[in-house]
Amino acid sequence: MHHNPATLPAPVPLRAVGDVSLQAAQRALQRVTAGRSRRVVMLLAGVWLINIFDLTLTLLASADGVLHEENPIARALLHNPAALLAFKLSLVAAATTVLFNFRRFRCAEIACTLALFIYAGVAIQWRLCYEMYDLAHTANVSQVDVARIDNLARMVPTL
Repeated sequence: MHHNPATLPAPVPLRAVGDVSLQAAQRALQRVTAGRSRRVVMLLAGVWLINIFDLTLTLLASADGVLHEENPIARALLHNPAALLAFKLSLVAAATTVLFNFRRFRCAEIACTLALFIYAGVAIQWRLCYEMYDLAHTANVSQVDVARIDNLARMVPTL
């Protein structure tokens, strides 16, 4: 069978096909990493939000005398709110900086998600703590009973 050379398609160089697929792969990777970067930034914003919530409630509960701080460094700084503020914010700022710098990598996204879940657990613990505190005070419970409730609360596993 004889073909007319004018009707045959021009051969496509392999390099052009490879470049197209390489470019498509690069675009897909850019979309994934751009999405990941946005997710990491949003997760870090959530970590900051809950951290500020935790810090505020720590200071309020300490001022009310209903806090037993488990973190020994934070416990030592409770008498100086400015030092506690600097300590907690610098810790989160350092971790945030590292995770933000690696925001394009899956490990950073996983670490941010884990940190947000841990802080969410802390927020749930605060809610339970204030429920017990509110219950004790609205029920006109004595200070001895409040101390017993506090001791029971310490037995509950914390995050």
